[in-house]
Amino acid sequence: MAVHSYWAHVFLLPKSVIEGIERICRSFLWYGTSFSSKPGPIKWEDVCKRKKEGGLSFRNLGLWNTATLGRHVWAISTKQDNLWIKWVHSVYIKNQNWWEYQPPDDASWSWKRICAVKDELKHRGLQQQVGRMQKYSASQIYWLLAGEERSVVWSEVVWNRFNRPKHGFCAWLCMAHRLKTKDRLHTMGICQNLTCLLCGSDDENHKHLFFECQFSRCLLQDIKGWFGISNQTTDLHQVIRKFQRSSASKIQRRTFYAAICALIYMIWKHRNDVFWQNQQISIDVISKQIRQMVVSRIQVLNLKKVRVRDQFWLNSMCN
Repeated sequence: MAVHSYWAHVFLLPKSVIEGIERICRSFLWYGTSFSSKPGPIKWEDVCKRKKEGGLSFRNLGLWNTATLGRHVWAISTKQDNLWIKWVHSVYIKNQNWWEYQPPDDASWSWKRICAVKDELKHRGLQQQVGRMQKYSASQIYWLLAGEERSVVWSEVVWNRFNRPKHGFCAWLCMAHRLKTKDRLHTMGICQNLTCLLCGSDDENHKHLFFECQFSRCLLQDIKGWFGISNQTTDLHQVIRKFQRSSASKIQRRTFYAAICALIYMIWKHRNDVFWQNQQISIDVISKQIRQMVVSRIQVLNLKKVRVRDQFWLNSMCN
């Protein structure tokens, strides 16, 4: 990616090159290899969204290439004081309006690419934003090109410093309904028996597994009891919203989010253990493991500047 980032500042890369780089990144993210013909669980366009919008904030390489080359468009537009800009205005643009300018047929390939970027920025309505910049910011232009979508309620739950990385990643897939539950495997022609492996009383899908299933519901209630939450709702998004609206401190919220992500991870792990190894573990054992993982994670973080009230609360949770 560092090599791409360098050349993205120099040339408007061919579409086939960008697609090839994204193919390698996609394969490595989902399968740990440099090439895979299998599709990923989540569309690459969604992976490149902001974290608050449900993505991973990966760069869309095509848009990033346009944003980085926009530096030349900005420099020409604002007539920066350097030799190349003076030469461009003298040889190519002369007295024409830069934003209306069209390159001649015999112009160089690189100049035509810069003009193409200028037309793209103009088409996206970014002409004034670029012209008003005192200092060019490729990141700012990139996110303007990407646009802004509605934020998801669970972003601060998944991308939480208190989470273990694998817990956060598993929770991200869960929130996006992209875990390979039996109903999804059935649509792929892989699985015929849809019965839930944990409770055996209903078909397995995301909604059932988190948390309509008797097994996972008991785990959720146990974790909520650990945090002193008395409501009986099992809808994950409602549980998150209610805790967000509570009077809990920032540390208390982050700890609760870490417990929720650990709970999702352990339910999914236990479900897979039952499927592949026929290994059933009791609710009490899993609940104890979740608490230990959350406590050990907080201890590793070595939090500083913690208020006395929060320190007492953390001590009570760890004991």
